[in-house]
Amino acid sequence: MSFDSPRTLQPNTYQIAFPEKLVLEFNFVGAVEPELQERVRQLSLTQLENLAEALLEFSNPEDLVNWLNNSAN
Repeated sequence: MSFDSPRTLQPNTYQIAFPEKLVLEFNFVGAVEPELQERVRQLSLTQLENLAEALLEFSNPEDLVNWLNNSAN
């Protein structure tokens, strides 16, 4: 291990799918808790479409939490 170069984290890939159909796939550096993944799975198709657009501006799981708290009602 070298102290000269910064450590980089690799993104994790998360998928939301219905039987036989992938609906949404996104990457985050860091973990998305299972409870949060379940909240996303409970969204309607319209909410998933809105989330897909919003994900373009997300940079971490906290952005997803904020979106769910503010937009998924």
